Amino acid sequence: MKILFFIIISYLIGSISFALIIAKAHGINLRQVGSGNLGATNLARACGKKWAYICFLLDALKGFIPTFAAKFFIIPDSADAPVLALWLIVGVAAMLGHIFPFLS
Repeated sequence: MKILFFIIISYLIGSISFALIIAKAHGINLRQVGSGNLGATNLARACGKKWAYICFLLDALKGFIPTFAAKFFIIPDSADAPVLALWLIVGVAAMLGHIFPFLS
């Protein structure tokens, strides 16, 4: 049951668009600037490289933090489920949230 919780939370964390949040904080609609992409490169065009680096770091952390947290909280329910595979599933859920966000 814990693994399902971590998969869902990891997906939702991965769905957070830090580029969109940073751009909105600067009063910019990132979808209407440059390429219209909600990524760090387009954020660099709109807000500068400093904010793009921060966005890139936050995007990396949204995959790392759930996976790292799963290391300490997931105990396999059965002996045939390797812990490494469970961590991988949590990390993939974060990546899927980043690529296919819940709200876009």
